[in-house]
Amino acid sequence: MDNSKRNFIRAASSFTVEERHAIIKDYIEGKLAKAEIWYKYTGKTEEHGVILWWMRMYVYIENKKPQKLQNNNDIYQVLKCLILSLFSP
Repeated sequence: MDNSKRNFIRAASSFTVEERHAIIKDYIEGKLAKAEIWYKYTGKTEEHGVILWWMRMYVYIENKKPQKLQNNNDIYQVLKCLILSLFSP
């Protein structure tokens, strides 16, 4: 990819899987800030969390968002497991 021209604007959804991995690897190397990497590839100054989203999607990092409990039965099951784990040998 030729990034010599800076007057282009490219959408995050237009990148291939290989290009996304290249962007992630640039970020992991740590030589440039995330905003600088995003500008290098897209021409945009704001990244809006896309690189981290891709990192979660391709399992470079774990998705650490807690799962939301849907109803009282879910809460009951969680509490039951916690109580049983406290009193099991």
